[in-house]
Amino acid sequence: WKDQKSPVEFHLQDISSWDENHAVAVGNGGVTLRTEDGGSTWVEVESPKSDIANKLLRVHTYPNGEAWAVGEMGMILQSQDYGNTWVQMREEEDVFMNDILRVDENTLYIAGEFGLVFKSADNGQTWTDTQTDSPNSFTAVEFRSPEEGVIVGLGGAIIATKDAGETWTYIEPKVSGMTEHLMDVVWSEATNEWVSVGNKGKWIHFSPDLTKFDSKNRSETDLTSHTE
Repeated sequence: WKDQKSPVEFHLQDISSWDENHAVAVGNGGVTLRTEDGGSTWVEVESPKSDIANKLLRVHTYPNGEAWAVGEMGMILQSQDYGNTWVQMREEEDVFMNDILRVDENTLYIAGEFGLVFKSADNGQTWTDTQTDSPNSFTAVEFRSPEEGVIVGLGGAIIATKDAGETWTYIEPKVSGMTEHLMDVVWSEATNEWVSVGNKGKWIHFSPDLTKFDSKNRSETDLTSHTE
């Protein structure tokens, strides 16, 4: 590992790369950074800001120089030129957007605050809001196909869809056995199950049909938290 110099003093929250040379990083203050030389130099670039509050929490890169970032005040940003310029894709509102995922060429999902899920079926031009049964905010979203996806969040929140977000099933903590905050979720092809990590050394894996849940600690003594 090698330290790299940053031109800003804000906390950075997330990073994503297209290849070994091109990457972007985002963070507090709505800061956006890019590199074209594998991080030997990082450059701060201008991006849309709110007059109220700014914190970008997640950024994901996709082919042909595309990137999406989300954060505070309902901020949704898109770049189509390897992070050189950014466009705001939705009017701001008082809600945290905590994660974003592109599922196909037209469809995107956002895991939001207050049990909200946001979906775009036209490549981010318009968005629909869904209030789910979750009493807690969401932190991460993952899909294993265009139809089947899972979103996790605070207090062990888990919701799942099998119809491309038309309906969402809320899994209560008493069913999953998880009450700690969950911070990320992935689909494991190798084990044919969902896997999620969270606070206090907790992690959980569960079956695609949402009938089998196994919540556990990494060890009896490890209480470290894991975010990704």
